[in-house]
Amino acid sequence: MKNLVVLLMAVLSLNAAVAQSARQKKYAAARNYDVNTVTILQGVVTKVETQTSGNGINTGVHLIMQASSADIAVHVGPKWYIEKQSFTFSKGDKIKVEGSKVKLNGRWTIIAKKIDKGTETLKLRNDDGTPLWSGQYR
Repeated sequence: MKNLVVLLMAVLSLNAAVAQSARQKKYAAARNYDVNTVTILQGVVTKVETQTSGNGINTGVHLIMQASSADIAVHVGPKWYIEKQSFTFSKGDKIKVEGSKVKLNGRWTIIAKKIDKGTETLKLRNDDGTPLWSGQYR
């Protein structure tokens, strides 16, 4: 009986660790936002990508932007939030991105706080990096 209890506790601990790891990956961009590395870059969208989370529920929008120095990845936010703001991105769009420049998976990336396109502005995060969609439901 004692062995069964120990085994059950080990399985529950492993399950909790796996769930925490999945949550950490899901919120990697939010976790890595650094107010000390906020920068503003201008450029042209060369690619619009969507990525589905590991659980298959959420889809995020990511851009590749040609800035003056090089291509840079831009983490925008959940597709549903961007659509709710009636905002779209297309290849060739001229944009200005304000956000935290961090290295994710070995690549320089901007975690966007806001993006200007023409006369439109898409607000994504508060000054401390907290996502504006945090706590909202589709």
